[in-house]
Amino acid sequence: TPTPLTKAFGELRKAGFWARQSFTCCNSCANYEVTQVVEKMSEAHLAARKGVVYYTRQGAASLREEGCAYLSYGPVDIEGVGEVGLPTDEAGKIIQSVLESNGVGTVWNGDPNECIEIKAC
Repeated sequence: TPTPLTKAFGELRKAGFWARQSFTCCNSCANYEVTQVVEKMSEAHLAARKGVVYYTRQGAASLREEGCAYLSYGPVDIEGVGEVGLPTDEAGKIIQSVLESNGVGTVWNGDPNECIEIKAC
């Protein structure tokens, strides 16, 4: 049976986000790899994207060990294309809503410069 967090990530993918759990090792690598993945998408696929949301393997370890992790989210800036996805604050509101509707606890003050914290569920 999928966890509430896994269900929420499935819904985020269906809603048009590039959503990944336990994605790569750390945020530095993840930021680079996300850009590489999104750059390879077709124009039609890019147009349908609302942005990205993910946590890394470090975040997954933190979730297991400490009961919380931080999500990276928002649009992706692609050279020659510009930003792909909704503005960060809009994406954050949708992401938080989907997480909470699936029973995943979150802490976020609506500031697009802040990560969304998720609580173990």
